[in-house]
Amino acid sequence: MTNLYDMRDRIRIAVAKALRPSPDVLAGWEGGSAAFGIVDAYSDIDLSFLVTDAASLDALYAISEEALREISPILASHNAPPGRYYKLRDAGDFLLLDLCFFRVSDSDYQLDVDRHGQAVPLFDKADWLHASDTSDPAKATARQHRYAELQGWFLVSQDFVRKELLRGRSADAMAAFWRGQLAGALCGLSRSYSQTLGP
Repeated sequence: MTNLYDMRDRIRIAVAKALRPSPDVLAGWEGGSAAFGIVDAYSDIDLSFLVTDAASLDALYAISEEALREISPILASHNAPPGRYYKLRDAGDFLLLDLCFFRVSDSDYQLDVDRHGQAVPLFDKADWLHASDTSDPAKATARQHRYAELQGWFLVSQDFVRKELLRGRSADAMAAFWRGQLAGALCGLSRSYSQTLGP
Protein backbone atom coordinates (compact mmCIF):
# COMPACT_ATOMS: atom_id res chain seq x y z
CA MET A 1 0.00 0.00 0.00
CA THR A 2 1.25 3.48 -0.87
CA ASN A 3 2.41 5.50 2.14
CA LEU A 4 -0.16 8.29 2.44
CA TYR A 5 2.41 10.88 3.51
CA ASP A 6 4.51 10.02 0.46
CA MET A 7 1.37 10.29 -1.66
CA ARG A 8 0.69 13.76 -0.25
CA ASP A 9 4.18 14.83 -1.30
CA ARG A 10 3.78 13.34 -4.76
CA ILE A 11 0.43 15.08 -5.34
CA ARG A 12 1.68 18.44 -4.07
CA ILE A 13 4.89 18.33 -6.10
CA ALA A 14 3.23 17.07 -9.30
CA VAL A 15 0.45 19.68 -9.36
CA ALA A 16 2.78 22.56 -8.47
CA LYS A 17 5.34 21.46 -11.07
CA ALA A 18 2.65 21.24 -13.75
CA LEU A 19 1.11 24.65 -13.02
CA ARG A 20 4.18 26.73 -12.24
CA PRO A 21 5.33 27.22 -15.88
CA SER A 22 2.04 28.83 -16.86
CA PRO A 23 2.30 32.63 -17.04
CA ASP A 24 -1.27 32.77 -15.73
CA VAL A 25 -0.31 31.08 -12.45
CA LEU A 26 1.30 33.56 -10.05
CA ALA A 27 1.67 31.66 -6.77
CA GLY A 28 0.74 28.41 -5.08
CA TRP A 29 0.38 27.27 -1.49
CA GLU A 30 -0.89 24.46 0.70
CA GLY A 31 -3.56 25.22 3.26
CA GLY A 32 -5.98 23.18 5.35
CA SER A 33 -4.46 20.82 7.90
CA ALA A 34 -0.93 21.64 6.75
CA ALA A 35 -1.49 25.34 7.47
CA PHE A 36 -2.45 24.50 11.05
CA GLY A 37 0.28 21.88 11.50
CA ILE A 38 -2.20 19.08 12.21
CA VAL A 39 -1.82 16.73 9.22
CA ASP A 40 -2.75 13.15 10.02
CA ALA A 41 -3.78 9.99 8.17
CA TYR A 42 -7.29 11.38 7.58
CA SER A 43 -6.35 14.82 6.28
CA ASP A 44 -7.21 16.12 2.83
CA ILE A 45 -4.56 17.95 0.84
CA ASP A 46 -5.63 21.52 0.14
CA LEU A 47 -3.76 23.17 -2.74
CA SER A 48 -4.52 26.73 -3.82
CA PHE A 49 -3.17 28.84 -6.66
CA LEU A 50 -3.42 32.53 -7.44
CA VAL A 51 -4.05 33.18 -11.14
CA THR A 52 -4.57 36.13 -13.46
CA ASP A 53 -8.06 37.36 -14.17
CA ALA A 54 -7.73 36.20 -17.78
CA ALA A 55 -6.74 32.64 -16.88
CA SER A 56 -8.91 29.77 -18.14
CA LEU A 57 -9.76 27.70 -15.09
CA ASP A 58 -10.86 24.81 -17.30
CA ALA A 59 -7.40 24.77 -18.87
CA LEU A 60 -5.69 24.90 -15.47
CA TYR A 61 -7.81 22.05 -14.13
CA ALA A 62 -6.97 20.05 -17.26
CA ILE A 63 -3.25 20.61 -16.68
CA SER A 64 -3.64 19.55 -13.05
CA GLU A 65 -5.62 16.44 -13.95
CA GLU A 66 -3.01 15.36 -16.45
CA ALA A 67 -0.38 15.62 -13.70
CA LEU A 68 -2.58 13.67 -11.28
CA ARG A 69 -3.08 10.84 -13.76
CA GLU A 70 0.69 10.35 -13.83
CA ILE A 71 0.36 9.42 -10.15
CA SER A 72 -2.95 7.56 -10.06
CA PRO A 73 -6.20 7.17 -11.98
CA ILE A 74 -8.84 9.71 -10.93
CA LEU A 75 -11.90 7.91 -9.56
CA ALA A 76 -14.11 10.96 -9.12
CA SER A 77 -14.17 14.75 -9.03
CA HIS A 78 -16.69 17.19 -7.62
CA ASN A 79 -16.99 20.95 -8.07
CA ALA A 80 -17.21 22.73 -4.71
CA PRO A 81 -16.48 26.44 -5.34
CA PRO A 82 -14.00 27.96 -5.07
CA GLY A 83 -12.39 24.64 -5.93
CA ARG A 84 -12.78 21.05 -7.01
CA TYR A 85 -12.33 17.82 -5.05
CA TYR A 86 -10.50 14.82 -6.50
CA LYS A 87 -10.47 11.22 -5.32
CA LEU A 88 -7.54 9.17 -6.59
CA ARG A 89 -7.56 5.39 -6.77
CA ASP A 90 -4.14 4.98 -5.17
CA ALA A 91 -4.54 7.61 -2.44
CA GLY A 92 -6.52 5.50 0.01
CA ASP A 93 -10.01 6.09 1.35
CA PHE A 94 -9.51 9.47 2.97
CA LEU A 95 -6.89 11.46 1.06
CA LEU A 96 -8.91 13.83 -1.12
CA LEU A 97 -7.35 16.67 -3.06
CA ASP A 98 -9.11 20.03 -2.74
CA LEU A 99 -7.74 22.12 -5.61
CA CYS A 100 -8.65 25.83 -5.66
CA PHE A 101 -7.87 28.71 -7.99
CA PHE A 102 -8.24 32.33 -6.89
CA ARG A 103 -8.15 35.23 -9.33
CA VAL A 104 -6.13 38.34 -8.58
CA SER A 105 -9.32 40.39 -8.43
CA ASP A 106 -10.96 38.08 -5.86
CA SER A 107 -11.51 39.76 -2.52
CA ASP A 108 -10.32 36.80 -0.45
CA TYR A 109 -7.47 34.39 -1.25
CA GLN A 110 -8.03 32.55 2.07
CA LEU A 111 -4.68 33.66 3.44
CA ASP A 112 -6.01 35.14 6.69
CA VAL A 113 -3.95 33.39 9.38
CA ASP A 114 -6.70 33.56 12.01
CA ARG A 115 -9.17 31.68 9.82
CA HIS A 116 -6.98 29.57 7.54
CA GLY A 117 -3.69 29.04 9.36
CA GLN A 118 -0.18 29.75 8.07
CA ALA A 119 -0.12 28.91 4.36
CA VAL A 120 2.74 26.68 3.23
CA PRO A 121 4.18 28.27 0.04
CA LEU A 122 4.75 26.09 -3.02
CA PHE A 123 6.07 28.94 -5.15
CA ASP A 124 5.57 32.70 -5.40
CA LYS A 125 6.63 34.47 -8.58
CA ALA A 126 6.28 38.06 -7.35
CA ASP A 127 5.77 38.15 -3.59
CA TRP A 128 2.00 37.65 -3.80
CA LEU A 129 1.63 35.63 -0.62
CA HIS A 130 1.15 38.06 2.25
CA ALA A 131 -0.34 36.65 5.43
CA SER A 132 -2.41 39.02 7.51
CA ASP A 133 -0.83 40.59 10.59
CA THR A 134 -2.43 38.89 13.61
CA SER A 135 -1.01 41.60 15.90
CA ASP A 136 -3.20 44.25 14.23
CA PRO A 137 -5.33 45.73 17.08
CA ALA A 138 -8.41 45.84 14.84
CA LYS A 139 -8.04 42.15 14.03
CA ALA A 140 -7.48 41.32 17.70
CA THR A 141 -10.69 43.15 18.61
CA ALA A 142 -12.61 41.39 15.83
CA ARG A 143 -11.22 38.04 16.99
CA GLN A 144 -12.37 38.65 20.56
CA HIS A 145 -15.81 39.69 19.31
CA ARG A 146 -16.09 36.53 17.21
CA TYR A 147 -14.96 34.43 20.16
CA ALA A 148 -17.75 35.86 22.34
CA GLU A 149 -20.26 35.47 19.49
CA LEU A 150 -19.37 31.81 19.01
CA GLN A 151 -19.61 31.08 22.72
CA GLY A 152 -23.16 32.44 22.77
CA TRP A 153 -24.19 30.62 19.61
CA PHE A 154 -22.83 27.32 20.91
CA LEU A 155 -25.03 27.52 24.02
CA VAL A 156 -28.10 28.12 21.86
CA SER A 157 -27.45 25.80 18.91
CA GLN A 158 -26.57 22.68 20.89
CA ASP A 159 -30.14 22.59 22.25
CA PHE A 160 -31.48 21.70 18.81
CA VAL A 161 -29.17 18.70 18.65
CA ARG A 162 -29.90 17.54 22.20
CA LYS A 163 -33.68 17.69 21.70
CA GLU A 164 -33.51 15.42 18.66
CA LEU A 165 -31.25 12.97 20.50
CA LEU A 166 -33.68 12.83 23.41
CA ARG A 167 -36.47 12.12 20.92
CA GLY A 168 -34.42 9.20 19.61
CA ARG A 169 -34.01 10.80 16.18
CA SER A 170 -30.33 10.40 15.46
CA ALA A 171 -30.60 11.42 11.80
CA ASP A 172 -32.50 14.59 12.71
CA ALA A 173 -29.90 15.36 15.37
CA MET A 174 -27.18 15.14 12.75
CA ALA A 175 -29.20 17.39 10.44
CA ALA A 176 -29.61 19.91 13.25
CA PHE A 177 -25.88 19.71 13.91
CA TRP A 178 -25.09 20.83 10.37
CA ARG A 179 -28.14 23.03 9.77
CA GLY A 180 -27.34 25.03 12.88
CA GLN A 181 -23.71 25.25 11.77
CA LEU A 182 -22.70 23.89 15.16
CA ALA A 183 -19.71 22.13 13.60
CA GLY A 184 -18.46 25.39 12.12
CA ALA A 185 -19.04 27.17 15.41
CA LEU A 186 -16.99 24.57 17.28
CA CYS A 187 -14.11 24.84 14.81
CA GLY A 188 -14.26 28.61 14.89
CA LEU A 189 -14.41 28.63 18.68
CA SER A 190 -11.38 26.37 18.88
CA ARG A 191 -9.36 28.52 16.48
CA SER A 192 -10.37 31.77 18.16
CA TYR A 193 -9.46 30.34 21.54
CA SER A 194 -6.05 29.17 20.35
CA GLN A 195 -5.37 32.58 18.81
CA THR A 196 -6.37 34.24 22.09
CA LEU A 197 -3.95 32.07 24.03
CA GLY A 198 -1.15 32.57 21.50
CA PRO A 199 1.62 30.06 20.69
